[in-house]
Amino acid sequence: MLIRLTPKATTSMLTADAGCRKALPRNFLELLEMLELNAAAFYGAASSLRALQALTHGAKKNDASAMSAKHKDAVVRLLQTLQEHLKSMEAGLTSLAAARLLSKFGSSDITYNSFMRSVGELDQRLRDELCSKLVYVIESEKTKFVLCQEQFFGPDIRDSMPSSIYELDEAAMCIAFSRPTAAVFHLMRAMEIGMKATAQCLEITKPAKPAGRNWGSFLRKIDEAIKTRPAWSGPGDKAFFEEVYVTLDAIRNPWRNATMHVERKYTEEEAGHIFTAVCFFMKKIASRIDEDGKPHA
Repeated sequence: MLIRLTPKATTSMLTADAGCRKALPRNFLELLEMLELNAAAFYGAASSLRALQALTHGAKKNDASAMSAKHKDAVVRLLQTLQEHLKSMEAGLTSLAAARLLSKFGSSDITYNSFMRSVGELDQRLRDELCSKLVYVIESEKTKFVLCQEQFFGPDIRDSMPSSIYELDEAAMCIAFSRPTAAVFHLMRAMEIGMKATAQCLEITKPAKPAGRNWGSFLRKIDEAIKTRPAWSGPGDKAFFEEVYVTLDAIRNPWRNATMHVERKYTEEEAGHIFTAVCFFMKKIASRIDEDGKPHA
């Protein structure tokens, strides 16, 4: 895979510390490991090719003399290293060409000019092969959305609202990869988990018909349950659920309902703002109840 570097690109995502990695979803860890492998392999392959070219820097193109034993030993080591990098990059055609060149050193003498031609062919083949492979490097200010998600979610959400983690993880990665509208879509799905947990905590019966499971229906029942509840299990519970209701109701029209219509698109700045607000809301919910609505109010 080829890395496309942008002016703000960073490789800090390739050196994440162990603490950050623990919070990453498995599918992203696999991607991260692949990027690490291929980024290092890409650099290693380029370095090996340059070193091979440097070995014959002083030779002339028409130099038909046999390569010295010292140079041959160095070339063999560099070609073996190059092959390892090429295999990691899945550059199969270039790897085969490198293997053919390496085999010549074990069976017969090789001249400087033929070696120079072979290295030039390797270089061109790798260039051609890499034209169809791309890896995008995340900009430095976005790496936090994939490397240190724990700072946004915290243990409360992971322990109490595990079903929401998939949506929040996906939202974070959508922001990191510049897909803001998709990020808001996942964030609204996470909010829905919090809303349903709130309804269960207030012992609101789950609607039998799908039509009764929309946000509007849930919010009406939550509002009614808060207003008519004769007693609360703990001090501050009423104020807590009133705040939760106000937040959900405020989000419904500008964010949740709008996200369901194709006309609405979000900027990266808007998605970042909504991401922060949703994470704050989910932390608040998770500090009081789990996704099954326990303990009851």
